[in-house]
Amino acid sequence: MKLSIHNIAQLLLINSEVFKSNGLNGKMPLVYFFFNYGAKYSKQQYSELAFEILEDVLMEELSAIEKHTGEANSKIASIGWSLIQFIENGYFESDDLEDILELIDNSAQADFEILIEKDIDINNLSDFIIHGHYILERVKLLKNNNPFLLKLNEALQSVLLKLDENYNLIINSGYLNHLLYIDFLKKSKPDSYKEFNHIKAPKVKETKENTFSSLINNKSYEVGIIFNELYFRDTELYKKNKLIVLKQIENDINKLMKSLLNKTNDYSLLFSKLIIQAIFLCRDNESKDQNLFLLGLFNNLK
Repeated sequence: MKLSIHNIAQLLLINSEVFKSNGLNGKMPLVYFFFNYGAKYSKQQYSELAFEILEDVLMEELSAIEKHTGEANSKIASIGWSLIQFIENGYFESDDLEDILELIDNSAQADFEILIEKDIDINNLSDFIIHGHYILERVKLLKNNNPFLLKLNEALQSVLLKLDENYNLIINSGYLNHLLYIDFLKKSKPDSYKEFNHIKAPKVKETKENTFSSLINNKSYEVGIIFNELYFRDTELYKKNKLIVLKQIENDINKLMKSLLNKTNDYSLLFSKLIIQAIFLCRDNESKDQNLFLLGLFNNLK
């Protein structure tokens, strides 16, 4: 059975209640898919539902800001990064964006102050990187006379230093964190990036072709797509690799659909996987920046 992106979108729409009661990690990719699908195919119903779920997320998470547990993570920073991306993509407009981001700033700052005092390890590495990306996006929106700008710039330097000190951990943590870190470094220090001679695109253990195949066979589609763009963009293999990814995604979606119909596994997990596949089927040739944002969005989903 060959499914179109429209069949999948309808299935996700019908079962959106599964995610409304789910945690944040499952909701944000669904919001992205509904916004993207609604904009691409002029489906207003999907865009409106995406905004409704996003409002629920903001109300739930921002209302919990005063109840900070003392444990730091990248949840609030991830919301802020996503919100800015949604606005920049033209998915919606909001006169309240700056007020919302100020609330997110306060909570993200509290998380960051706890996080920066810790040693980086494999469990919190992505939290450092996600905070770095949010800070970068946030700085772009602030005016030079904003008093919070100084704090953000100080935080940015702290993240850069902390990550640079732990570069060996980053390169051994997998392609996802490595790619997100390289993008963060390039954006935060564009003029001096070339001075970091030890920073380069992730090394491949075997041939590039075998590495790409390994990523796809392990169902790391999102990382495989970025890998294809980094290493094969100007080669004859680029389009061939892209078709391989899409074919594998289609096959995987069929398996997911059967599992959902048979109710043999956890619904929430299956739908989370389905959303990732659906996003890549719905996308056209996105920019590398957009792809890297998606990596960050999916990072906490798995």
